[in-house]
Amino acid sequence: MSGETLKKSKVGMIIHIIVYTLLLGSLAGVVYLDFDHIQKEARILMGEEMENEPVMDEVSIMQEEELANLQESHIQLNSDYNQSQMAYEDLQTDKDDLEKELISLRQECSNKEEGTLRNAQKVKDYASCYNMYNGSYFIDKACEKTITQYVKKHKNASYFEIVGIVDTLEFQLLAQLEKNRSLYDQLGTSQESVNNIKKFSQMGLAKFRAMEASWKIKTYTNKKAVTYDAHYQIVSKKGQRGVLVRAYK
Repeated sequence: MSGETLKKSKVGMIIHIIVYTLLLGSLAGVVYLDFDHIQKEARILMGEEMENEPVMDEVSIMQEEELANLQESHIQLNSDYNQSQMAYEDLQTDKDDLEKELISLRQECSNKEEGTLRNAQKVKDYASCYNMYNGSYFIDKACEKTITQYVKKHKNASYFEIVGIVDTLEFQLLAQLEKNRSLYDQLGTSQESVNNIKKFSQMGLAKFRAMEASWKIKTYTNKKAVTYDAHYQIVSKKGQRGVLVRAYK
């Protein structure tokens, strides 16, 4: 082999070595860059996991605290309900006791009233007013004066009985209906029904007149006097309309 050929061979080897060296360096650089990128991604992922882990722990703690609060509230509500139930039962017992006591007191008062009514004696005189208007229960000043003077005279009376007075012509409409029986069929009524309506109307008006007189007596005596509205009424054929007050001792 000549010297020139040997020289060319050495130069070729040097060039190959340089090329391989550059290729190896490039490959090493690529590998390094990929490894560095992988490390960065790994650090990022690890960082996210580290950040998410405390959040998840915090959420779990909050849920546990809420659950504990709910359980505590439930226990308190049960306690309040039990206390309320006991209080209600106590009140119900007190109510039953009061009702029994009230019944006993009413019976006692009723017995006393019956005894008073049975043992009381009617006085001979009485007070009366006969000047009320048709269908009215208004007590005028003159009638009120008559009643209060009578009550004053018998201030020691056990009670006062009051009777309402009505007359047969108080209800003109019913009176006209009684005369015209031909209207019964048109109105779908009967003689008996008309008579009942008239009777109940008289009872109601007499009751209102007695109640008004009772209120006047109560007002005059500051509610000290005992009054009873009679369970009957006086029906006058002389046009008398008003009340009658009688004392019992």
